[in-house]
Amino acid sequence: LQAFGRNGYARMIDYNIRLAAYMEERIRTTPGLAIAAPRELSIVCWRAEPDGVRPDGIDALQTDVIAELERRGVAMISNAKLLDGRTAMRACITNFRTTPDDIDAIVDASLTIAQELAVR
Repeated sequence: LQAFGRNGYARMIDYNIRLAAYMEERIRTTPGLAIAAPRELSIVCWRAEPDGVRPDGIDALQTDVIAELERRGVAMISNAKLLDGRTAMRACITNFRTTPDDIDAIVDASLTIAQELAVR
């Protein structure tokens, strides 16, 4: 607060929330990806659901994509266990240096990696 002031801090939080809304829209409009839970502030939960994945393997695919995103240096995201027991990928945008390009990279890579893993 001392460095940016209350208004500066509020602008950073608002920026992160707008990035999360952008991420949500990118996921909604990307075939093979699906929003898994309502967006809350700067938190987005989604699932990769590419063609060819058996229903009993879709939860494992989510955790494999998360690990591969980190291994490739794209992003560090976490998993979320949904109320219905399914596993989802979870991004919590809190760094004010995050850009729309970063969001695009995460969305695009999560689908690409899921598709790569689905054919194995």
